[in-house]
Amino acid sequence: MKKWRFLALVVLSVFVLGGTAGADLFFTTADSGYSANSAGIVKGSTYEVFHSLNSNLPAGFANDSVALTFRDATTAERILISERRSTGDTVYIYDLRNWERPVNPTGWNATNIYDAVSIGQYLYVVTNGWDNQSGQIIKVNMNNGYISEASYTFTRSTGNNLALHPIRIFTDGTDLYVISNAYDDGWAGPFDESEVLKFDTNLSPVGAPVLVGINAGGMGSSAALYGSDLYVACLGNFNDGSFWKVDLSSMDATKLIDLSSHQAYGIAIAADGTALLLTASWWEAEDLYRTHVGDIDNYDKWFKVSDFGPKDGWSFGAIYDEHNGIFWLMNGTHLEARNRTTGGLLRSFTPAQLADDQIYSLAVIGNNSWRADGGDGGSGDGGCDTGAGSRLFALVMLVIVRAGLLKTRKK
Repeated sequence: MKKWRFLALVVLSVFVLGGTAGADLFFTTADSGYSANSAGIVKGSTYEVFHSLNSNLPAGFANDSVALTFRDATTAERILISERRSTGDTVYIYDLRNWERPVNPTGWNATNIYDAVSIGQYLYVVTNGWDNQSGQIIKVNMNNGYISEASYTFTRSTGNNLALHPIRIFTDGTDLYVISNAYDDGWAGPFDESEVLKFDTNLSPVGAPVLVGINAGGMGSSAALYGSDLYVACLGNFNDGSFWKVDLSSMDATKLIDLSSHQAYGIAIAADGTALLLTASWWEAEDLYRTHVGDIDNYDKWFKVSDFGPKDGWSFGAIYDEHNGIFWLMNGTHLEARNRTTGGLLRSFTPAQLADDQIYSLAVIGNNSWRADGGDGGSGDGGCDTGAGSRLFALVMLVIVRAGLLKTRKK
């Protein structure tokens, strides 16, 4: 009887171990002329790089490109790829299990898409606008062909009369929180304080905007949600960056630290509160620091991990992969994977591995929801892959035989 209990435990372990999904890194790149973009995936478990998905991307894939992940109403994983254009973005939405048949949304008037989140059957997309043209939130019904049902155009209610440019959107599952920068010219300024504004799911503002530092960073690393607090990295004008905390339950903002001679380029936070901070002088090599989320306001508790650079382009970013416990950092054509606990380097990638172009966006995706050949990945988002399943089955059979639960027939 004990042997059969042991067998049941082993079989249960197979399902638990085999059903645990990991994650991979999806990235897009852009060449210097914005004339030829590409996409790729880095396996989170092996760091192998795949470019085969490019055969399923639209012909002439170019301009600024951004990749954003979300879940649809059935919780299946999707990815939004947008070609940014001043006249309106070209948007493609892919089911990661089948790259051959993208969904092309209709009825959108989206210019310069920067971020997206989903709640139930609705996808909420923020657009950055263009120069003195303010951005929007667009509410999209995923159960009705990804048709836009409502939108909200931002207007500045405090400070200078500048255009508002949304760059990030977050959700606690009930409400929406949008970070916007204030400027009329993204290169020349003038710039005003960035703001965080709360919305309900009908796109009605809730309360007044909360002001943080000037120029919250972009490229997906400008902010990180930890519990009910939103941590924001602000570039400042040139070398006067800062880190801020916004308590989403009260919508109160607190400046955590001024950097005086540096910019705050990005922040990523792990589930245990470990935070990686990217800072830099204007367009120079970046510094990478590790601290705890509760110690961001105390520079003496920042531990320098490395000089992350030299800066070899205009893109930068930091995100956390909670499935593998990996921080991913990008800088121009440079990509690194770093340890969650120490910030130590796990793997770096050469430009040749990443299409020799600027990395433009990063997104963490489930590693069981796509196939390396870019084809149909099956009907499930979870489960183990065939190779892993075979190895686990062989291991179980070996344990069973050793335990004497299966007997060989004597000749």
